[in-house]
Amino acid sequence: MRNLMKTCLLSMAMLMLMCGAATAEVSFDAQGSILVPDIISRYRDKISSEWTFINLTNITGENVQCQITIYDHDGNEVTVGQSVRTGGSNGVDITLSNTGNFEIPAHSTRRFVFNADNTGQHMYLGYAVIEWNSNDPQQRKALIGGVEKLRTSGNSTFKGEFLINNGQPF
Repeated sequence: MRNLMKTCLLSMAMLMLMCGAATAEVSFDAQGSILVPDIISRYRDKISSEWTFINLTNITGENVQCQITIYDHDGNEVTVGQSVRTGGSNGVDITLSNTGNFEIPAHSTRRFVFNADNTGQHMYLGYAVIEWNSNDPQQRKALIGGVEKLRTSGNSTFKGEFLINNGQPF
């Protein structure tokens, strides 16, 4: 009886190890993410405002799905009402329908605009979570990016910038 219990326990342990290895392979997908601190947006009036822009470039040869989620100072999600812009002379806006999801075509750049004026709130101070995925299961790094902060006060405009992940792909 004792040998039977040992055999059963050993069999269960082996099964758990094999299932764990199989699960690790199946559950791993080619997705990346990064946290971006110090996201702020303030809207007092048309004379005094503050915005955060997150600029992301897809460095791969295929489209990448992106999701940016903004959290405020209390950990509440505040992504609603934001937009993504393309470049060019017209700077086309892509409305996000309150999800923060958008696509970045191969070798292209998009600008996520975090603007408190769009939300009806006075001020947000928090952080962003940027997540991406692609159809290529071998892809490990797909994006590079930076953050711009713009503040207007009266007739003055102030701007600051920093690189996400020190400019390294993520």
